[in-house]
Amino acid sequence: MSYTSNFTKPNGHVLYKGKCLEAELLDEAKQVLRHHQLPSLPERTPRYLVEALLFCVSSQYCSFERPLEFLKSLHEYAQEDLLNPEILASKADAAGLPYNDRFAPALKVARDYEGGIEALADDALDSPLATRRKIAKYHKFLAPKTFSLWYLCLGGKDLICIDRHVARAVAGPRSHGLGINVAKKFRVPQARPDGRKIIAYPRIGEYERIEKRILEECTNEELLQDGCSRPNGALITTLFWVDGASRARAEDEETPSRLLFESPYSST
Repeated sequence: MSYTSNFTKPNGHVLYKGKCLEAELLDEAKQVLRHHQLPSLPERTPRYLVEALLFCVSSQYCSFERPLEFLKSLHEYAQEDLLNPEILASKADAAGLPYNDRFAPALKVARDYEGGIEALADDALDSPLATRRKIAKYHKFLAPKTFSLWYLCLGGKDLICIDRHVARAVAGPRSHGLGINVAKKFRVPQARPDGRKIIAYPRIGEYERIEKRILEECTNEELLQDGCSRPNGALITTLFWVDGASRARAEDEETPSRLLFESPYSST
């Protein structure tokens, strides 16, 4: 299926469907972003950090509806049960998620990190690039995209979570994209030897190149800044994602075209 981005930059500013960025789309993106984000300290408890990590890992290769259902099914459990692989496998299966023991390796990374998951969250917010490089280098289930989504959930604004929707939004010449070179395999599912089609995700070096270019192209967009005249990576990510996810559902009669994204966390 061919895909033409709704975002262009023909005259130095990011346009949406040939016009200035719409308030309605920005408002929806901000609402979805708020639902992603955890409470601030001191309300940001270790349980929230674990829930956010589970949500991000469960979102790999999957539309958001199933991870939301999965997280909600965990609300009744105590925090220590969120680390139980049997419970996670059972609830993931009930939500229709491909389990494949994705959670245990990611949780182990957080548990083994010096100072635990709270220290990992603090380091991610203080030094996002360095922390992502350190984690992504060794742990495939916390690759750049997943780590960047978790960072976004923590409230970080300096990174971009590059999934297929974001990649499709920015790829191509400025007449139907933002003038950024993004390989087709990062935008369109590719056939594997077993017959399945999956999206590939860039390794850290290529990921950072694409991310840097996205932030550069959005630097002068006041509506996409963080209040300190810097591009807000979290809002930029969510803006491109909301448009892409909405389009995907409009093309699928089995799912609604309007995003019904709710907070996946307990007690929020």
